[in-house]
Amino acid sequence: MIAMAARQPIDPLKVMNQREVSVILADLEKKQRRSINARQNRVIFRLATCCGLRVSEIHGLTLADLRMVESPLHVWIRAETAKRRRARQVPLHLDRDTLTDLREWKQYRRDEMGANNTDPFVCCLTPGVLPATGDVRYGKPIPRQTIAARFKTAIKILGKQRTDYLTIHSGRHTFASLCLKNGVPLPTLQQWLGHARMSSTMIYCHMIPDDTDEIGDFFKFPIL
Repeated sequence: MIAMAARQPIDPLKVMNQREVSVILADLEKKQRRSINARQNRVIFRLATCCGLRVSEIHGLTLADLRMVESPLHVWIRAETAKRRRARQVPLHLDRDTLTDLREWKQYRRDEMGANNTDPFVCCLTPGVLPATGDVRYGKPIPRQTIAARFKTAIKILGKQRTDYLTIHSGRHTFASLCLKNGVPLPTLQQWLGHARMSSTMIYCHMIPDDTDEIGDFFKFPIL
């Protein structure tokens, strides 16, 4: 029998620490008061970093996938948008600020943009039409590359060196490491991340952030 190659460990520099998460969220909180684009950037950051979603999963989310009435509260990742077509639930009760941001954005999409349950959760905010086709852009899906670029915009407060190094998938790495630090069991985290094998989840065990910030809500830390 041929032995499977060991999985490469995650580069710790690809993981945001607690202070970086706090700085980013605080910066976006200020910016979203005057910019709807910054508000959506904060939502994208929440989905990647506080829910552990892949960019393809963020791209595929509809309003109906944010299950905020039924118990337990969760994001439903449909099989057609998930890697290897593995549908799963990601809990929303872990962090009240994340739940609030996502709930308010869903309400905004409905009340202010006229979206329905089948419309994309993250969308184009630019009025007008596409020159090539004449199709309306406002409220329509945006490409995965644009979602990834918006994540980069969201984290610019960290400076060019960190912004250049981190990607939207770093949000998923950060989610995993902070969940482990918070005491989430490996089998539970495996389900939340949608990993087929425990070995995929175990690569995060060696890189739990080495700091002493007290954890209250999952992703709300003091800016020291």
